[in-house]
Formats: sequence, structure tokens, C-alpha cells
Amino acid sequence: AVVRIREALAKQQKILVYGDYDVDGITSCAILVKLLKNLGGSVDFYIPSRISEGYGLNKEAIDVVHKQETKLIITVDNGISSYEEVKYASSLGLDVIITDHHEPQQQIPQAVAVINPKQRDCNYPFKELAGVGVALKLAHALMDTDTYSKLNQEFLELAAVGTVADMVILLDENRIIVKNGLANLGNTNNKGLSAMMTLLNLKDNSVEPGKISYLLAPRINAAGRIADPKIAVELLLSEKDTHAFELATNLEKINQERQALEMRVLDEAKEVIKQKINLDLDNIIVISSPNWHPGVIGTVASKLTEIYGRPCIMIAEHRGEGRGSGRSIPGFNLFKAI
Repeated sequence: AVVRIREALAKQQKILVYGDYDVDGITSCAILVKLLKNLGGSVDFYIPSRISEGYGLNKEAIDVVHKQETKLIITVDNGISSYEEVKYASSLGLDVIITDHHEPQQQIPQAVAVINPKQRDCNYPFKELAGVGVALKLAHALMDTDTYSKLNQEFLELAAVGTVADMVILLDENRIIVKNGLANLGNTNNKGLSAMMTLLNLKDNSVEPGKISYLLAPRINAAGRIADPKIAVELLLSEKDTHAFELATNLEKINQERQALEMRVLDEAKEVIKQKINLDLDNIIVISSPNWHPGVIGTVASKLTEIYGRPCIMIAEHRGEGRGSGRSIPGFNLFKAI
């Protein structure tokens, strides 16, 4: 991966960082875009729309970036299951580097490099890094002494936010990333994070993981849930205080809309459960409606799982198709059950 990225930097080839619309994907994207720009690269980013594109690499997006003469795609927090999409990109002359932390499928994509500690033959000692932890490792491998001293603390802060938000286990290396990232988060140099901290009255305070989970993460996530996730990446890449504050204020408004939407969907879901689910007989709740926004069904399913103490799948219907999101309880593997 390092060899191919250095080649792209040396030849001034267009590089695209292809992210995801959650906090883990957004912080991963910000780290690599910022680093590659600092190393003099011609770099852009792409975050797919949750509503119209869904998760991960897709052929339409590959077509778009191919027309823009991109030569190298680096995925963050996605790509390990994109076998066909990577094959398609290669057929167009596009190289792909995958950085991901999700479970590999049977076929590993034929990319230039695949960085994922969960691969069967990977001897990396810690397997539970978040997507942003994997992106941070690639950043460390690319950094020279100058960029390391300039950017490493900021990158640790972004990695801490993404790691906590993605709910990975806070042990081993994740614990080290979070401990060092949170140490100075209240006085961060990242203008976007700083603006969010000011809005949330966290500036100049010591920040514990709970404040990221309940205050910071939902606001960064909100853009990807019901608006344009690019806003959140632009916030974290912002170089001007005024611009950062505008974006942070915008995210705050989007988050308020998300909360209102979530409350409405939760109330409707409870009503559907009351009418259609027999809680004495049904061990798993499966409900659907054309009125539900696909951006909030995951968080509502999570709340329903807490309320009713059983796994829950919610399906948002749209034009004859359903898009579902599920949450489970300890000891029950919903993925295997499906």
C-alpha cells in the first residue's frame, strides 16, 4: 500500500479516499485526506449516500471517479466485501487499496493491497481495531518525521472519536489510541472538532468516552443519516475557524431534525408492535413501514431492543423494496440467524 501511494504522490496521480457515512468512516476519511494533502498529493474524497447508494463501493461511483481521471482509490472502513466492484475498477485501469476492519468473506478482493487485521493469514497482533484504527496505521506507515510531529496528535484525536463511536472493544491497542487521543481533545488543533466542542461546552475540559458516544458522535453521524455526509468530512478538514463553526452549527440543526424524526419513528414502531406482535410468542421483533426513514431505523431498532429485551429488525419500505436494520441482545447472533 505504501509503495503504491508513494508512487501516486511522486507522479501527482489523482487519489480518491472512499469512505463511509458513519463516524468511523468519516474520521478515517479525514485522517487520510489530510495526510495525503500534507504530503503534496492530489487528493479528493467520496462518501456514498446512505439513502441512494448504501454502504461500500459501488460501480456508479467508480464510473464517476474514473471520469475525473482518478488513478488510485483508497477505501476506509469498507471494501473487504467489494470483490466485484474492485474487479470492475481494475478493468477501467483504476488501482484500489482497501483498508477495512469488517469480517472478510470467502473471496478477498483482488486489490493492490488489502489492509485488514481480520484476514485469515494476517499476523497483526490486535484484531479489533476500528476502521479508523486501520486508517491510522496506514497513516503512520506513510508519515515522515515532519508530518508525524505536526499531525500525529490530531490524528490520534480523530482515531479516538471514531474508535469510541464504532463501539469496538476498548482493550489493548484501542485503549491506547483512545487514552492518548482523549488526553488533549478539549484543546484539539482540529478546527472542526474544536468548533463542535465549543458548541457542546466541552472545550478546555477533559473528555471521557461517554461524552463522545452521547454528544459528539451523534452530531457527526446525523449528516450521514438524514443529510449529506460530506458536511461532516468538510467539518473535520476545515482550516478556518468561521467555516468550521458554520458547519458545526449546521450539523447541530441536522441532529435536532434527526432526533425529532427518530422520536416519531419510535412512537410509530411501538404502536405497530402493540397491534401486530405477540410479545408472549414472538422472540424476535420484525416490523416494517413505508413511513420510516432508512437513516434512523438502526438507532430506533437499538432502542426497541433495549425496551423489549429481544432482537429487533426494522424495515423501511420504499417503492416496493425494503431496507432493514437489526440489533440484537447478548448471546444471540442475528447475522447467523438471518
